[in-house]
Amino acid sequence: MRPLWPADSRRCVPFHIATEESGGQGLIGGLPPRGVVPRYEGLRYFLTVPLFEAPQTMASVFLADLGTVLLELSGKLHPLGAVDVVLHPPLERGTNEALRSDLSPMRLMLEAEQSDDYIDEEGTIGPRGDHKLGGRPGLAYQPQQLEDDVEQLLAAGFSHVLQTSFFPGGDDASISGNWPLGERELHLFAKPPYSPDLWRWFRER
Repeated sequence: MRPLWPADSRRCVPFHIATEESGGQGLIGGLPPRGVVPRYEGLRYFLTVPLFEAPQTMASVFLADLGTVLLELSGKLHPLGAVDVVLHPPLERGTNEALRSDLSPMRLMLEAEQSDDYIDEEGTIGPRGDHKLGGRPGLAYQPQQLEDDVEQLLAAGFSHVLQTSFFPGGDDASISGNWPLGERELHLFAKPPYSPDLWRWFRER
């Protein structure tokens, strides 16, 4: 499998929420792809993004409840469990109502690869804070221990694979329902051969 995110961490592939009719490559909200289920109980569907080519492989992300689980775990790196990532070939939505997301069914549209640099009003350069594959994780205002742990993780061969943002960008279509991560970003990391034990995640505190 060849990753779709750039090998250069100063580059990324942004993506945005699009309508169901857009033909976007990924999914968000609604029902998960047919036959795709999490390995852990108590999780619900969030989104599906293309992550690899040769062969084309999607990643579906499932989340535990924000109020009872994810808030307590925020600001720290974790293995899969309260967040699960399932790799699978491209599939259309299924019919498993038990896993239905609170978000309305929409698509995700990948954009062209571009710089991960964002320049704020004071001229400071940092990583982009919107939805993206690859690039650098935003760690501003996070615990120092988390920064240290992420640095060690990247040094051990993990890549920053995916980031989702609560605040919609200029290209995001309107989506209804409760955002399952609250007003914080989700970050996913992985390393070859991308087996379940080689994934890590954190929700910003």
